[in-house]
Amino acid sequence: MRGHSSLLLGYGSKKRPVHVVCSPKEDYLAIITVYLPHADQWEEDFRTRRKIMKCLYCQGRMERGTAPFRVDRKGYHFTWDALPAWVCTQCGEVYFEETEIETIQGVIRLIERKTRKLPQRRELVVA
Repeated sequence: MRGHSSLLLGYGSKKRPVHVVCSPKEDYLAIITVYLPHADQWEEDFRTRRKIMKCLYCQGRMERGTAPFRVDRKGYHFTWDALPAWVCTQCGEVYFEETEIETIQGVIRLIERKTRKLPQRRELVVA
């Protein structure tokens, strides 16, 4: 059975954060490991680990960025050059959050509703 352990935050020279993982024993405090935390893995206070999103395809790290998105429908095509998205740093896979998906779907519904009013092109068959 594993014992209890704690993560302690201290500061070294030049106010650099230091993490100490320790475990209380009967008559002493066991130091398990000491390390310098990377700023990109922790919140600004170095007390809370950042949630790291992983790519479903390659397990690479996802970062906030932008990505293009294209819609091709019968009768129209449009492109967004840079939508907010999660982008895999390893394979480039893109994930959009719910707000972006709702916006895209709203634009598609609006265009479909508005284009219904346009006259349809008719084919002329010449025999």
